[in-house]
Amino acid sequence: MRTRIMSMALIAGAALTSVVGRAQSSLAFQIGGGAVAPSGDLGTYAKTGWIGHVGITKPLGRNPRIAFQASAFYAHTSHDGTAGEATNIPGVGGGLLYQLKTAATVRPYVSGLVGVLQHRYDAGSTEYGSDYGSESETKAFVGVGGGLTFHRVFVDARYVAASGTSFIPITVGMRFGRAAK
Repeated sequence: MRTRIMSMALIAGAALTSVVGRAQSSLAFQIGGGAVAPSGDLGTYAKTGWIGHVGITKPLGRNPRIAFQASAFYAHTSHDGTAGEATNIPGVGGGLLYQLKTAATVRPYVSGLVGVLQHRYDAGSTEYGSDYGSESETKAFVGVGGGLTFHRVFVDARYVAASGTSFIPITVGMRFGRAAK
């Protein structure tokens, strides 16, 4: 009985390794960073800041130009006025990416993303620090944008909107994996 269970486990492990190996071969991983421009309500008091991004892209079905995209980011903007006052915005989301058909080595794409972000206010060392301290609010967001890929390099710009927290990140980065062409 023990030999039979061990044999079945080995067969299942070999099959799983084969499936995972094929799935991983079509994954592309992204890492990048850049500038974030606050807009809407956030733009009334926050300055241009920075953003870091990591993500995974997986082509869907037989059309390699359509892909699922999962993404995580962290943005930071300081505020006008006193020292240390800032907003930090971590977020995660998923959506679709469509690569436009072109024969050129520079490939344009459009994408849409939905997810959750957290608007974290930090009063820093302001005179309001004792009154407000640090506050955070979790919100759903929608993001639309596009970009260009050139071999393994990408440039991406999008508009991210949540209630009271809207911004435009412009990101430059690298893609890794077999699907990253």
